[in-house]
Amino acid sequence: MSRALSPFLVALVSLFLLCASLEAQTTASIEGRVLDPSGAAIAKANVTAVNEETAYSRTAVTSTTGTYQLQQLPVGSYTVTAEVGGFK
Repeated sequence: MSRALSPFLVALVSLFLLCASLEAQTTASIEGRVLDPSGAAIAKANVTAVNEETAYSRTAVTSTTGTYQLQQLPVGSYTVTAEVGGFK
């Protein structure tokens, strides 16, 4: 059984799109941290970023501290989700 984690992603995951200028930069990065409702880090969560315009996706796995990095992404708007056993 899975429990919803996506509301906590909005509140607890630091999302940084690192792009200085859309005209000059062709790639971006997303990094953040996945936490449970009590604030504990969630290790080995699959974090997926999906480009809202092209459906291009990239997945990373969180570290023992709950951090993740998705690098060399095409510039755009992304929806980020995290899944791990017991959470979704």
